[in-house]
Amino acid sequence: MPSGKHFELTFHDLDVHREQFANFGLTPDGHTWERAVIEHCGASGLDISELKFDSESDLFSVYSRFRDALENIKLAIVELVTREEALQNALCEPDVEEDSPEELLRLMAIEGTDLSGPVKFEFIMAFRNDIALKSACRTYTEVGYMCFYNDLEVAICLETQPDLQRLNELHSSIDGVARNFGGNIEVFCDHDDTDETLDELENWVRYTSGHAPTDTQE
Repeated sequence: MPSGKHFELTFHDLDVHREQFANFGLTPDGHTWERAVIEHCGASGLDISELKFDSESDLFSVYSRFRDALENIKLAIVELVTREEALQNALCEPDVEEDSPEELLRLMAIEGTDLSGPVKFEFIMAFRNDIALKSACRTYTEVGYMCFYNDLEVAICLETQPDLQRLNELHSSIDGVARNFGGNIEVFCDHDDTDETLDELENWVRYTSGHAPTDTQE
């Protein structure tokens, strides 16, 4: 928690509804509860813009400079604990199909892509609401990814060696953040594999801390 006066709300009874989490292949730790709360708040139109989440594996934690800002989180937790349908809706994810790093490299080799040097790869993640999207953008930025967003999608384009181990690490890292906030990788391809590259999408804006967009991608 940063210095200065802040109010904190914690939730420790993480094992409540463990079976429901298990039905979605999830463990009810602080991070998955955080994702469920953010998803529920976004779907319910609850404002959490003044909050900062700081959950750990054994603890759900959120804090704010404003005590009243935590009231929406209290409401969300009560809803998720007492209404089975609300928790199910917050945990479920859309079924998606995507190329694995191994399959993408195989297709690139078949297509004659030069794999002897760095290649640009593009990830596009889809989210259900603006709150989840901005939370994911903040996390991507904090771990060093430059990301852009448009509507409910986030794009990351980076250049790296087309090495399977490296791509698996990148894919796991980027996908993990998306799933923490109820999103998923919608597109994973080499940068030239789509007609709509980031260079051509004028409406994509770069995310910076504080949720303020900057100029569009050059």
